[in-house]
Amino acid sequence: KYGEAWQINYDPVDTEHKKFLQVQDQRLPELIMCDPAEFDAKWDAFVEEIAPSAKAFGDYMQLAVLREVVKVLDK
Repeated sequence: KYGEAWQINYDPVDTEHKKFLQVQDQRLPELIMCDPAEFDAKWDAFVEEIAPSAKAFGDYMQLAVLREVVKVLDK
């Protein structure tokens, strides 16, 4: 009854979403293929790089989902 989250318009955070995807697409293959001895350092760098855009996008999506739930509950 709530619908799917993919229907939410995330144009207001499109820049953050694109940056998130760019970092993810670049860094995850590096993490997967790196030497195990390098993993922790690469993971820490990945988390630090992706954190600002992930937080902005995550915060926006959380509020958008809550708005949709309120709409359904108000009916």
